[in-house]
Amino acid sequence: MNCFEASLSLLKDGYQCVPLDKNKTPIISFKDVAITKEFINKNRNEYERTSVLGMLCRGVWCIDIDRGHKENEDGMNS
Repeated sequence: MNCFEASLSLLKDGYQCVPLDKNKTPIISFKDVAITKEFINKNRNEYERTSVLGMLCRGVWCIDIDRGHKENEDGMNS
């Protein structure tokens, strides 16, 4: 299952996901946009080419704590 298929599957369970790059940065803009089946299909190429998804926590407080890491290190290993 690739990230495109995973996003559609997760959406059925109510989870909105966006594709991320290797530094955990969103590949597409999602501000004020509902992540729908249509949105995922429209951005299919971006979802298929990534191996990392970010789950949106709209309406829920979520804290992501990374341990301190060296300058210019992306935090993926923290």
